[in-house]
Amino acid sequence: MGTTGAEQKFYLVVDSKGVVSALNCEVFESFFSDYIDETLDPWSVGHLQDHLSFCSACGETVAGMRQVRMALHNLGGTEPSAGFKLILNNRLQEEVYREAWTWLRPVALGFALAAGYCHPSMAHVGHP
Repeated sequence: MGTTGAEQKFYLVVDSKGVVSALNCEVFESFFSDYIDETLDPWSVGHLQDHLSFCSACGETVAGMRQVRMALHNLGGTEPSAGFKLILNNRLQEEVYREAWTWLRPVALGFALAAGYCHPSMAHVGHP
């Protein structure tokens, strides 16, 4: 890993356009996860591999991260119990049912009020 204070190491890299940049271990550390997942762009892979070839601290960090990923992968997933799935499914269905009818309540109330207002037996309401 990178060092702190005045001991920080910087590495000069030249990109495809000939631009020289100074990179330290902290910059390379931001590439580690994508590198392990094999989603890092080829240019960054090349520079990271160059860095790893002479920086033992970063090499050890990447190796450790790979070991952790493998251990997590080997754990596999766990399935919830059948009872939990049933309870969750029932609650979700109740919520969907409740949400499906929520919009209808004000509409039904509006129709009921309109029907009552227009009904002949209500003709005298509000009129002298």
